[in-house]
Amino acid sequence: LHANLADDADPNDPDSYADFKLNDYAPTLMHEEAKRFIDRNHGSPFFLYYASPIPHLPLQAPEKWVKYYQTKFGDEEPYIGKAYYPNRTPKATYAAMISYLDEQVGDLVMLLKNLGIYDNTLIIFTSDNGPTYVGGVDAEGFNSAGPFQEGSGWVKGSVNEGGIRIPMIAHWPDKIKPNTTTDHISAFYDLMPTLAEVAQTHAPEDIDGISFLPTLIGDQQLKHEFLYWEFPSYSGQQAIRMGNWKAIRKNILNGNLEIELYNLGEDLQELTNVAQDHPKIVAQAQQLMKSQHQEAELDAFKMEALGDTKNAYIEAQQRAKMLAKSNDVNIQLLDGYFLLTNRTQIQGANIAPNAVTLLNQKLRQTGGYQLKPPTSNRGTRITIQKNGDIPNGKFTLDVQSKSLHIRAADQSGFEKAIATLISLMDQDIHGTIEMHNPVWYIAAMQMQ
Repeated sequence: LHANLADDADPNDPDSYADFKLNDYAPTLMHEEAKRFIDRNHGSPFFLYYASPIPHLPLQAPEKWVKYYQTKFGDEEPYIGKAYYPNRTPKATYAAMISYLDEQVGDLVMLLKNLGIYDNTLIIFTSDNGPTYVGGVDAEGFNSAGPFQEGSGWVKGSVNEGGIRIPMIAHWPDKIKPNTTTDHISAFYDLMPTLAEVAQTHAPEDIDGISFLPTLIGDQQLKHEFLYWEFPSYSGQQAIRMGNWKAIRKNILNGNLEIELYNLGEDLQELTNVAQDHPKIVAQAQQLMKSQHQEAELDAFKMEALGDTKNAYIEAQQRAKMLAKSNDVNIQLLDGYFLLTNRTQIQGANIAPNAVTLLNQKLRQTGGYQLKPPTSNRGTRITIQKNGDIPNGKFTLDVQSKSLHIRAADQSGFEKAIATLISLMDQDIHGTIEMHNPVWYIAAMQMQ
């Protein structure tokens, strides 16, 4: 998945991309199975959820469609691969993926017609988020987000309109009048009650969704008082939509709780923050963000600035308490924790080389990395300092959120400090971002 072109490969030579051509194409295999499912079940009511993987990355498409668009676009700049497959003609391939999906939808429609069930089949076509900004996709060139802002921070992964506001098409000849549009605003959690009502059954009562079947068939429609989004990725985000008002919080994982406010009736691209002009609307949005947030079960979805407590933090404190009890040492626990990651830097490693070698060996065996000297202020830092006031064989650990200080007078003290640090590291490594970026939570404390 993360392979790039070989260093000596010519990016303009189509043969350089031979390693990235596969024998099978998942969207084709899924499509054929979907048709078989319809064929097997068309004699009675059925539900098919068809989650096509295109036009998601990596850039891959049937050769006939790629060649079609290569002829239209002509020569273009290759995408040599950064986290996704390289591609000689990225624009042509992206367009090819979309046309192939369009072809597949037409194929399903033809199958429904041939089976005689097209007029009584509800087809809903939509997307799961706005366009991406990585992997060779030129969303701005294709104007993929339509009237909204495009580019990094505005589309996929963002709670701005370009990231969450998507078109939806519903087709049901026996029920929906053709060529009708609506300004009714709904969210994905409205799909379950809608489909339950279509199937003439009941959706669970403890959900936020409202059926939009009345909108489809032209009846009176209930509306949401507000819509709420919460997204712990991309530094943590919340958003509230109340009529034309859109309130956004970003960078929550770094402690930011400031609310931005936009009037979508006048500012569809969310360029003018009017929070200072409407304090009552901001206060209302703030209260909704508080009431709608629920602490998640998984650490990866928790946001501490919203009052969440990570299980890893609780476990780190428990390890520190057990260490204090079993070794009869003085530990003063503090709020917070230190994250030891592949971006953690070490200062003063030459003071205790044997001890640092032991720690690096542990990190290399379990995390696949080792500590490096300071190059910037990013990430966390371990600092080793010699202190003649500490008795030989003894040490102190001072652990804060961004820094961990080890102080000792001799090598024995430093080695005991590192051994203690290793015992405080979680044996069940907690992963962040991706599994190959493990982290260790170490309780904030002062140890004498």
